[in-house]
Amino acid sequence: MESKEKHCDNIRDVKDLLVFGEDTYYTLIILQRRKDPGNEYMADETKKIYQRFITKPDSLDYLENEIKTICNSLNARAYIDLNPRSYRKFTYELGKALSFRAYIQDYHQVHRLQYKVATSEETISTKGLLPGRRWMFDVDGVEYPEESLVTPEKILKTPAGYHVIVPSFNYKALGLSFEKECMPGITLKPGCLVLLYK
Repeated sequence: MESKEKHCDNIRDVKDLLVFGEDTYYTLIILQRRKDPGNEYMADETKKIYQRFITKPDSLDYLENEIKTICNSLNARAYIDLNPRSYRKFTYELGKALSFRAYIQDYHQVHRLQYKVATSEETISTKGLLPGRRWMFDVDGVEYPEESLVTPEKILKTPAGYHVIVPSFNYKALGLSFEKECMPGITLKPGCLVLLYK
């Protein structure tokens, strides 16, 4: 059954947000979500069907047709995390994780460690690329206020509203907390995993 939900294409809009250093990568995933129309049959809430590292400024140009084809044919969504990550940090953290698993002799699903570590907070590296980490306000069913709490770096459309990309800030001083509505329909997320294509 084909979804009647509107499509959003943010691929061109995020390209100028990708800043690269010598060992930078960004993570891209494609997910199916049970709550999307047409996916009610799914046993799990979400299912990851594709993952990729974006390692060069032209990677999205190269992958654009593939991303759109997968999403359109499988009623899925593509997301990209707009916080740059470091291969050096990734290698160090993966080594620690594998050593720990070997030490405790837990080899169950050790093959899944690579992606788990690659997307962990410990691999984020903004030094020399950005002033700090990026966060995101998930805005559903309402307009993002013009006189907002934080000046957005960019606003991307989603089927239900917007993903508003902001630099990290002292959220406690503003009385906000992560994963809770700060205003009706507006939730602050502690990362920057934004919709790339639906």
